Amino acid sequence: MRLIAFPIIALLFSIVITTIPAKALLVPERPAIGEFIADTVDMISIADKIEIQQTAQRLQDEYKIPIIVATIDSLLTYTDGEYLGIEKYSRVLFKHWGIGHKAHNYGVLLLISENDKVARIQFGSGWGFLYDDHAQAIMDQTIIPHFKKGAFSEGIKQGVISLDKLARTDLKFLISQQKIILSVLVLMLIAGSLFYLMIISIGERENHTTKVCAGGVGGLSLGLLAIYWFGGFNHIEFLITLAIYIAIKLIGIATYGYVHAQTHSGIETLRAIGLLLVFVIIVPITVIFTILAVYGQRGEYGGGDADYGGGATGSWD
Repeated sequence: MRLIAFPIIALLFSIVITTIPAKALLVPERPAIGEFIADTVDMISIADKIEIQQTAQRLQDEYKIPIIVATIDSLLTYTDGEYLGIEKYSRVLFKHWGIGHKAHNYGVLLLISENDKVARIQFGSGWGFLYDDHAQAIMDQTIIPHFKKGAFSEGIKQGVISLDKLARTDLKFLISQQKIILSVLVLMLIAGSLFYLMIISIGERENHTTKVCAGGVGGLSLGLLAIYWFGGFNHIEFLITLAIYIAIKLIGIATYGYVHAQTHSGIETLRAIGLLLVFVIIVPITVIFTILAVYGQRGEYGGGDADYGGGATGSWD
């Protein structure tokens, strides 16, 4: 009888457990696009909020790296703090707010739980775990010492300044050298072939072939933009590759001009070089930065997560 009763009791127990509603996971309202602070417990002074906002805005504009600051009263207010902990909750909050971008996820969340007396620097997945020591140093040497003195606003501000410096001065994690080298080699091959066709076509077919090939070389710039747009390059890789490609173009134009000058007058050569500069550099670059200016100001929220991002935790008495 006991053998029969035990599985029945176990089944009933499992049904009861699974039917008990789980405690809802709550999150603070995320800052609006263009805002970088969610100070729900007024830990940050107005003056420091202005400085933090300006620092974060510059980093977002220049490197597309958002630093978001969030303060809460207690983890228990938002979830089961004893079970979840600030490390897991910061990853949940990071993903819920979508800090950073899916393809370029170098966002940073600085979360402070006032009553729990614990803080967390959470990196987006693009950082990996390579910079955990840097984050811990910022937490232990900058943020927590201010918090122990009760200078919460100053500690948060100095923490943001240190994170901004880290993102600006330690950019190795942002750059895939292999990706840039491969892209440049492909561009050199294609652009070199087009310039070669332009050079050997100097003469009867010059006007038609030169325009077609110049359009192809210029169009590769827009191709780079498309690759960046869909996540193939991050912001830094795109700018580096574009700058190298412009240098390749200038070398090709100079070579074309030298060969052209052997059979044409100086005025004709200058005219040909001028047209190439327009088709190959000026027009595509103008189009690229116009598109970026109009449509490329992506907000700091774009589906980023922190599943593979490290960080650091600190506490104070």
